[in-house]
Amino acid sequence: MAKLIIASIPRSGSTWLFRSICGLKHKSKTPKDSVYDIDGVMVPYKHVKGWDVIKTHLPYYYWKSNLDKEDRVIFLYGDVVESVISTYLKRNEPNHYKQCGYFGEKKNIFKEDFLGYEAIFLSWFFADVKKIFVKYENFDFDKVKKFVPFDFSFNEFKQRENSNKDKISSEQVKQVKSTYASLIYKTRWA
Repeated sequence: MAKLIIASIPRSGSTWLFRSICGLKHKSKTPKDSVYDIDGVMVPYKHVKGWDVIKTHLPYYYWKSNLDKEDRVIFLYGDVVESVISTYLKRNEPNHYKQCGYFGEKKNIFKEDFLGYEAIFLSWFFADVKKIFVKYENFDFDKVKKFVPFDFSFNEFKQRENSNKDKISSEQVKQVKSTYASLIYKTRWA
């Protein structure tokens, strides 16, 4: 079965895009009845028009042996600082960490990229697969529509309403910018 993988750094619009492509309503539950077991991480997918549509935060090397020539990848990323802060505010728990391939103890996400956001980005950036990169903050609807091998409709798109930077201290914002400086720079490549 051909795969359409929606890979991303967490908090970059992958759930919204997954639901759109799968014909699921905004804020519906992600299907849990069909999953790929990728090295102990249960990754949901939905079968749509002859394709398995998959949403993942795992780096490419988890998927490499599971991909075929016809498979396609849409990699989503967003403003790195906003994504990290959003993860801290909304997904700062061990079950979410497993979705990134991290099974260790909770650490300070501001001071260390222990979830491997840079590794996730770089692994897909250099992956030898048919792929496109799309930034959440200036989402290219036409690029995605042309890349997906079947017709679908986008759910209503919502930009981040407000910056999350005011929800943490200015010292924490500086720490995030310092810790993720390399990734912030590298996302300019895509």
